[in-house]
Amino acid sequence: MASGKPHASRLVLDGRHYEYVDGSRKEDLSYWARWAETISGPILEAGCGTGRVGYRLAAKGHRVYGVDIAPELLLYGRRHRLGPNMRYVQACMRALPFDIGFTAVIYPYSVFNHNVTDEEALQCLAEAHRVLLPGGEVVLDLINMTDDRACDDADAFLIAYSDPDDVGFIRVSQATRYDGRTRRVWLDRRHLRSDGARASVTLAARFYRLEDVAALAEATGLRVASVAGGYENEELDQDSDVAVIHLRKLA
Repeated sequence: MASGKPHASRLVLDGRHYEYVDGSRKEDLSYWARWAETISGPILEAGCGTGRVGYRLAAKGHRVYGVDIAPELLLYGRRHRLGPNMRYVQACMRALPFDIGFTAVIYPYSVFNHNVTDEEALQCLAEAHRVLLPGGEVVLDLINMTDDRACDDADAFLIAYSDPDDVGFIRVSQATRYDGRTRRVWLDRRHLRSDGARASVTLAARFYRLEDVAALAEATGLRVASVAGGYENEELDQDSDVAVIHLRKLA
């Protein structure tokens, strides 16, 4: 990478950088592996990124279609996480390029939280409902955040790693801005390379309560089937960091 200011999207969406910042997450992988043992038929992973979850399910024999809007992340997946059962498709999770035929649609790692309005969330679940077979399920892995725990954070360190292009190392920090009225959060990520080059990007998300999800599900022909407060099926409470919610398509 040449000296100077790198394009922000390169540090965020280039699959090699994404792998360090977001793609290295492992704490949920055993959950998805156990869950997949309970179903048969094709799986659609929304917001698949570089294929972190879907690739591992495909390696176990499941047919997986990974959808993401970022071509750079899909390119990394096709190069490094491809197999006979894994297919990557560029598309928005609110406009899926498929007909009915999936056993499950999954949203790992807070992907669904990036629907920041009711309209977006309804579009997303309506699309999942449309492509699901009768009795199929939607699985949402959501950030579980209460207003008293949410707060602004000026500059929190996330990770430091060696630049894949051998130009020193990169430090990633994140500032958080929260609006309690809309339950929206803005994540301002800053990338600082050791030679002084900088890049930044802002990611938007929304926190959903269980009652929000239940109402959205009912409006789109789905119903809440089960709820957990962690990847070991812990009870969901105000101290849970994640909410794993299973929705079922009504026959």
